[in-house]
Amino acid sequence: MYSPEEISDIQDEEREWLDLLEDLMEEFSEEYRRRGVELTEFLCSCWAPRMVEVLAELDMIRLTEEERRGAECLGVKWDPSTIDEEEEEEEEEEEKKLRYWIRRLDEVAPVPDLPSVAAAEL
Repeated sequence: MYSPEEISDIQDEEREWLDLLEDLMEEFSEEYRRRGVELTEFLCSCWAPRMVEVLAELDMIRLTEEERRGAECLGVKWDPSTIDEEEEEEEEEEEKKLRYWIRRLDEVAPVPDLPSVAAAEL
Protein backbone atom coordinates (compact mmCIF):
# COMPACT_ATOMS: atom_id res chain seq x y z
CA MET A 1 0.00 0.00 0.00
CA TYR A 2 0.99 3.59 -0.47
CA SER A 3 1.57 6.03 2.37
CA PRO A 4 -0.63 9.14 2.56
CA GLU A 5 2.34 11.21 1.39
CA GLU A 6 2.91 8.95 -1.63
CA ILE A 7 -0.79 9.10 -2.49
CA SER A 8 -0.67 12.90 -2.32
CA ASP A 9 2.41 12.98 -4.58
CA ILE A 10 0.76 10.68 -7.11
CA GLN A 11 -2.42 12.76 -7.08
CA ASP A 12 -0.41 15.94 -7.65
CA GLU A 13 1.44 14.34 -10.57
CA GLU A 14 -1.76 12.97 -12.08
CA ARG A 15 -4.05 15.95 -11.32
CA GLU A 16 -4.95 16.59 -14.98
CA TRP A 17 -5.87 12.92 -15.50
CA LEU A 18 -7.90 12.86 -12.30
CA ASP A 19 -9.72 16.05 -13.31
CA LEU A 20 -10.52 14.58 -16.72
CA LEU A 21 -11.76 11.37 -15.11
CA GLU A 22 -13.97 13.30 -12.67
CA ASP A 23 -15.40 15.43 -15.49
CA LEU A 24 -16.14 12.35 -17.60
CA MET A 25 -17.70 10.50 -14.67
CA GLU A 26 -20.00 13.46 -13.98
CA GLU A 27 -20.85 13.82 -17.68
CA PHE A 28 -21.60 10.10 -18.12
CA SER A 29 -23.59 9.84 -14.88
CA GLU A 30 -25.82 12.76 -15.85
CA GLU A 31 -26.27 11.51 -19.41
CA TYR A 32 -27.05 7.95 -18.27
CA ARG A 33 -29.74 9.21 -15.89
CA ARG A 34 -31.13 11.57 -18.53
CA ARG A 35 -31.41 8.88 -21.21
CA GLY A 36 -32.88 6.18 -18.99
CA VAL A 37 -31.73 3.34 -21.26
CA GLU A 38 -30.12 -0.07 -20.69
CA LEU A 39 -26.42 0.05 -19.81
CA THR A 40 -25.35 -1.72 -23.01
CA GLU A 41 -27.31 0.75 -25.14
CA PHE A 42 -25.78 3.66 -23.23
CA LEU A 43 -22.27 2.27 -23.68
CA CYS A 44 -22.76 1.89 -27.44
CA SER A 45 -24.69 5.08 -28.15
CA CYS A 46 -23.08 7.55 -25.75
CA TRP A 47 -20.04 6.31 -23.89
CA ALA A 48 -18.08 4.78 -26.80
CA PRO A 49 -18.50 7.74 -29.21
CA ARG A 50 -17.54 10.18 -26.45
CA MET A 51 -14.47 8.12 -25.54
CA VAL A 52 -13.42 8.17 -29.21
CA GLU A 53 -13.51 11.98 -28.98
CA VAL A 54 -11.60 12.08 -25.69
CA LEU A 55 -8.92 9.67 -26.87
CA ALA A 56 -8.56 11.60 -30.14
CA GLU A 57 -8.07 14.80 -28.14
CA LEU A 58 -5.46 13.08 -25.98
CA ASP A 59 -3.71 11.70 -29.06
CA MET A 60 -3.48 15.24 -30.45
CA ILE A 61 -1.51 16.49 -27.48
CA ARG A 62 1.95 17.25 -28.78
CA LEU A 63 5.15 17.47 -26.83
CA THR A 64 7.09 20.69 -26.82
CA GLU A 65 10.56 20.52 -28.37
CA GLU A 66 12.06 20.72 -24.86
CA GLU A 67 9.89 17.80 -23.65
CA ARG A 68 10.81 15.82 -26.74
CA ARG A 69 14.56 16.36 -26.22
CA GLY A 70 14.20 15.51 -22.53
CA ALA A 71 12.48 12.24 -23.39
CA GLU A 72 15.17 11.43 -25.95
CA CYS A 73 17.85 12.07 -23.30
CA LEU A 74 16.12 9.42 -21.19
CA GLY A 75 16.41 6.95 -24.06
CA VAL A 76 13.02 7.31 -25.76
CA LYS A 77 13.10 6.35 -29.44
CA TRP A 78 10.31 7.81 -31.58
CA ASP A 79 8.50 5.46 -33.97
CA PRO A 80 7.83 7.23 -37.28
CA SER A 81 5.74 4.39 -38.70
CA THR A 82 2.11 4.96 -39.60
CA ILE A 83 -0.95 2.75 -39.59
CA ASP A 84 -1.87 1.46 -43.03
CA GLU A 85 -5.42 1.61 -44.35
CA GLU A 86 -6.28 -2.04 -43.58
CA GLU A 87 -5.15 -1.74 -39.96
CA GLU A 88 -7.15 1.48 -39.68
CA GLU A 89 -10.32 -0.28 -40.88
CA GLU A 90 -9.73 -3.14 -38.43
CA GLU A 91 -9.29 -0.65 -35.60
CA GLU A 92 -12.52 1.16 -36.54
CA GLU A 93 -14.36 -2.17 -36.36
CA GLU A 94 -12.67 -3.04 -33.07
CA GLU A 95 -13.72 0.33 -31.56
CA LYS A 96 -17.31 -0.89 -31.68
CA LYS A 97 -16.54 -3.62 -29.14
CA LEU A 98 -16.66 -3.07 -25.37
CA ARG A 99 -13.53 -5.18 -24.75
CA TYR A 100 -11.57 -2.73 -26.93
CA TRP A 101 -12.55 0.19 -24.71
CA ILE A 102 -11.76 -1.65 -21.52
CA ARG A 103 -8.31 -2.48 -22.95
CA ARG A 104 -7.80 1.19 -23.97
CA LEU A 105 -8.77 2.35 -20.48
CA ASP A 106 -6.29 -0.14 -19.01
CA GLU A 107 -3.59 1.43 -21.21
CA VAL A 108 -4.44 4.99 -20.15
CA ALA A 109 -5.20 4.42 -16.47
CA PRO A 110 -4.31 0.96 -15.20
CA VAL A 111 -5.63 -0.01 -11.78
CA PRO A 112 -2.58 -1.29 -9.84
CA ASP A 113 -4.27 -4.12 -7.91
CA LEU A 114 -6.46 -5.41 -10.76
CA PRO A 115 -5.30 -7.51 -13.71
CA SER A 116 -5.59 -5.79 -17.06
CA VAL A 117 -7.88 -7.10 -19.77
CA ALA A 118 -4.81 -7.78 -21.91
CA ALA A 119 -3.33 -9.98 -19.17
CA ALA A 120 -6.66 -11.79 -18.74
CA GLU A 121 -6.70 -12.60 -22.47
CA LEU A 122 -3.33 -14.42 -22.33
